[in-house]
Amino acid sequence: DKAMLTYRTIGGILDIFFFAGSTPEMVIRQYQSVIGKPYFPPYWAFGFQLCRYGYDTLDNMKAAMHRTLNASIPIDVHYGDIDYFHNRLDFTFDPTNFKDIPEYIDWLHANGMKFITMLDPAIDTEAKDYSVYTEGQKADIWMKWPERRNLQFHETNDRKILGYVWPDGKTAFPDFFYPPTSD
Repeated sequence: DKAMLTYRTIGGILDIFFFAGSTPEMVIRQYQSVIGKPYFPPYWAFGFQLCRYGYDTLDNMKAAMHRTLNASIPIDVHYGDIDYFHNRLDFTFDPTNFKDIPEYIDWLHANGMKFITMLDPAIDTEAKDYSVYTEGQKADIWMKWPERRNLQFHETNDRKILGYVWPDGKTAFPDFFYPPTSD
């Protein structure tokens, strides 16, 4: 009786790798030569991080930070959730309630802290004068349905995938694997 391994597929391409190292350590080295070494996050990413939905104003966001500091809790990161958006539009900030957020971010950095902005991968398609969507349309950066598919939410002549996320209207999804998207 010989040991056997059988794979049956219904199609597609199957890449199989055998790692025949003489020791477990050698097998791990061979495996890493195929997939690469794992990413190690920066040190600050392991620290205390403050985030919540519901900061209506920058003053409320700052108050949460100061309560944390006054409680002698070391903090490394403060997040801005979607509250800081202008009308919940990605890549914007509310010019009234969060108008001084650039200065607050500078203050955090000067005090050794980071600021991370939440971004939803959904761009409003119906907002007026929204340059993010307009420029995305010009560069054709949206995720698309495959050819000849029953297109859910399909109301245009293109194959752009539409859905609903935070904005009230339909949203399009940038294809971050398409290089012009990061431009």
